[in-house]
Amino acid sequence: MRALALATVLLGVSAAPAAAQIQPPSLTADTTFAFQGISQYDQNPGIVADVALAAAVDADRGRSYAAGYSGTTALVVARRADGSLDTSFGGEGWLFVPSGRASAVTDLVVLPDGRLRLLVREDRASSGPPAYDVSVYGLRADGSDDPDFTTVHFDAGAANDYPNALALGPDGRIAVAGRTGNDSFVRVDGVTTVIDRAPSAVDEAVDVTWGGAGPVLAIKTPTGAVVRAVGGFDTEVTVPGATSVEPRALLAYGGMFWVTGTTVVAGDSDAFLARLDGAGSGFETRRFDMRGSVFSPGQQIIGRGLNLAVVPGDPDTLVVSGASEVDRGPQWALAAFNGLEGALSTLAYTDLVLPVVGHTGTAAGLAGSAGAVVAAGALLDGSTTDNSLGMARVLIDAEKRCDLALAIVSPVELLMRGTAASDVTLRVTNNGRRPCSGAINIPAPWGLAGGNADVGRLLPGESTTRTLSLGYGAALPNDATLELTLSAVGDSALGDNAVRLRAVFSFCDLALSVLEAPPVIGTEGSRRFAFTVRNVGTAPCRAAQVITRAPGIRSGTVLPYTVLPGKSVEDEIAVGVLRGLKTGTRAPLTFRVVDLADVAAANDVASATPVVVRPGDTNARTPLRGISFSGRASRGAAVGVSARTLRVRRVQISIRRLGSECRWLSSADGDLRTVDENAAGKCDDAVWVTVKGTERWSLRLAERLPKGRYELRTRAVLANGLAEGRFTRGDKNLIRFRVR
Repeated sequence: MRALALATVLLGVSAAPAAAQIQPPSLTADTTFAFQGISQYDQNPGIVADVALAAAVDADRGRSYAAGYSGTTALVVARRADGSLDTSFGGEGWLFVPSGRASAVTDLVVLPDGRLRLLVREDRASSGPPAYDVSVYGLRADGSDDPDFTTVHFDAGAANDYPNALALGPDGRIAVAGRTGNDSFVRVDGVTTVIDRAPSAVDEAVDVTWGGAGPVLAIKTPTGAVVRAVGGFDTEVTVPGATSVEPRALLAYGGMFWVTGTTVVAGDSDAFLARLDGAGSGFETRRFDMRGSVFSPGQQIIGRGLNLAVVPGDPDTLVVSGASEVDRGPQWALAAFNGLEGALSTLAYTDLVLPVVGHTGTAAGLAGSAGAVVAAGALLDGSTTDNSLGMARVLIDAEKRCDLALAIVSPVELLMRGTAASDVTLRVTNNGRRPCSGAINIPAPWGLAGGNADVGRLLPGESTTRTLSLGYGAALPNDATLELTLSAVGDSALGDNAVRLRAVFSFCDLALSVLEAPPVIGTEGSRRFAFTVRNVGTAPCRAAQVITRAPGIRSGTVLPYTVLPGKSVEDEIAVGVLRGLKTGTRAPLTFRVVDLADVAAANDVASATPVVVRPGDTNARTPLRGISFSGRASRGAAVGVSARTLRVRRVQISIRRLGSECRWLSSADGDLRTVDENAAGKCDDAVWVTVKGTERWSLRLAERLPKGRYELRTRAVLANGLAEGRFTRGDKNLIRFRVR
């Protein structure tokens, strides 16, 4: 397999167009949960009131809770995502909390493992006037008692206690807040703290949350609203021009504290939203009416904010539940805000009113999970004056879709040069109505360093570009089609998530094969090997050459050559072997064709295994008068090789006249021939003349050599063509002489 070229990712984010922005949130009643928008639960129709004061969500089980009371008994109801009663809770989807003679669940929380903690106001006196105290009960997810939790009963003060809120801290601790007598209280870790925020008057902790240093309370006083951190800040929340400010819910989110409730300005009752920083200062307020499509813009309505929840998403959405009322009575209402990092006055806003024919009521309980809120409260049947417990599931941004589109900016055609990476520039545009995050997928065998290219988060209408440097991780074809796809969670239209680009590959790819190899090779000298070198690539290979590795040794001058695509050339090289190889054994010779531009190594190698033989040996006598030459020759040697193969077939001599030119004896006539120097400027291209005889050999020239200095070399050539290849004076096959 070809080595995959490393790839880089060059990122470029285009400036967002004017249309690129967070869209206002949307609220849609989940009619699968309740056909009319609000489901009804009436424990005893026409007899007693059923009211929900709190809501909770167990997202892992797809379950929603409403808690409150039926008559004088604490009640919890569980529904599935389709609105049906969840019979895996309590056996019927509801249960009474065993408590005192008069009780109500005022708040509840779901622990991460699905267990419940219920805050209950109950009259535990056996007789006489009511004596309300505080209890915290623990249930398992099936509604049975939690054996790992001991029910807590306590008196916050000497007078009646009215617990309002329960908050689960990040460390698992629970805070309880409410009113005891005329004062507020909060209880953590078994310790109750009473706060008299309005001496000589009634004040009441209506909600509790957790701050960085501990519990934080929303307190209602006769003069307005206060946000108080236990042991910390104490900030009065005011609304410009208001004659009254009544808080109902408190939420910690984004390092801020958020408050909702009801305010009256110039006789007009509105819901309000307030926000304080983590130190309890720098607060802002905003009034709003929740009209939905039920109430016209000019219609005078009474608005109330009763609860708060945050729905996680992109972006997160803050939801307020409550009521909007005209002369026919209050209706369930919700408002939603996003862009929560901006100024309170600039938050994007929408609202929804959920009317139920013949009923009025308020949404006091609210809980959020991904994509939805569950509201709980009371529905009053105007014809019977019988309250029912109501639940609604409202979808957040349900109709908004992520729609990322992928397009190629450049090139029109991708050119891949060898194994180098090439660049592709892409544009990703969010054509949807909600922010999207996605990634560009690179199919194998294409590769991108670091995995997929993340396109980041795009607002509706926003575009970004990515320049990806791609490499190819397989055998290179002549051409291919590159298909890139874009994946994004929730993408609603996939038809524009794929692009295709033709890729053309320009590469050198040499393939080597042995054309001719001798059966034997000498322990000295070299032999000729012939090869076919073919370029199976699409671009010229401009510096090809054949090399060998030990025990083979290439001799002679190396001249690189060009091989055009689809063409072949023949190459011959002279190869010897390292000393020390035993005769009679086979020499494992490996050859490789090389070119710096070659993209594939697998087809570059060829091999041969000639038998190692010691060549024949010649001894030459000193030439006589430059005309007569003679000597002896002996056969080669090799274990296990036939004598016929090792016999001397011929003897040759090479005589060079020393001097500035390359002049060699060219025949028995005694004439000299001038030969060009090789590429290295040396006279290595010897001219050999065959002499008479083998074991005893001789040559007498027709004419005497001209005067001068000469060098004589002799060699024995065996029957298989193996020639003696090492020339030394000691071996008596190299003699220098002078003709006078």
